[in-house]
Amino acid sequence: STPAATASRFLLLGTETVVELAQPIVEGSRAGADLAASGEIVNAVTLRVGDLDRAVAHLEESGIGTVERSDDTVLLDPLDSFGALIELTAAALPGDPRSP
Repeated sequence: STPAATASRFLLLGTETVVELAQPIVEGSRAGADLAASGEIVNAVTLRVGDLDRAVAHLEESGIGTVERSDDTVLLDPLDSFGALIELTAAALPGDPRSP
């Protein structure tokens, strides 16, 4: 989701885990559509990886496809991940309190 599509809060758990709590504020956004379709559930997970291309190659070799990709983030095909929205990113996570 774009920053304008959600109201977010970020929590640092331990030293390596950042959790985003996001509330859709735009009905037509992907986050808004997911909320309307699924209700208030854990909707998506983003994992930061050191080498995005290598991670994607490994997943594709394992039969897991992708449905969206930008320069630094990829969304796995929900059909290959039991309906879960799982993103891999090499980008700094927005709101990460460890970021300079």
